[in-house]
Amino acid sequence: MRKILFASRKMTPFDHLKGKRITRIQRIDSEKDFRYCAPYALVFTLDDLDEKLVLRASNDGTSADIALLNDLDIEGDFGLEIREGILNDLRPEDELNQFHNQKIEEIRIAEFMEPEILGEGFSIKQGKIAGIELKTERNKILFQNNHGGWIDIDDDVVELPNPTRWKWK
Repeated sequence: MRKILFASRKMTPFDHLKGKRITRIQRIDSEKDFRYCAPYALVFTLDDLDEKLVLRASNDGTSADIALLNDLDIEGDFGLEIREGILNDLRPEDELNQFHNQKIEEIRIAEFMEPEILGEGFSIKQGKIAGIELKTERNKILFQNNHGGWIDIDDDVVELPNPTRWKWK
């Protein structure tokens, strides 16, 4: 009789990306001249994968999203054909360049515990994801939505806001 041991951590739909090498990084911004720390979305091309890993800010101003999308989906979802968003290559001085050619070690997703915020006489619906942490061999990105995308790189002190409203999955 064989015993099967299960890890205590839940599997995520993105666990199969562990060990994949980042071969290209692009960002989606509202303009060509962008703020480095505030992309609307990050687009990672990974080795041996047709779809791209996309971390993006949702329109609600507080939640984020993570998905594997092909080029047509990226173009349609972000309005690239009508210049609603602009797919930018990284500039040489962009800190995201340090993730190029690194392997993904872990993707953690922080989920909101409640789908909406209730107030006196109002409710605010939000998405499911509070933030996404992507760790590679040498670096870490924390992506969140602070009324637009926001990234922190290699900062162990920074956490997502309102820690009583979400938990890591």
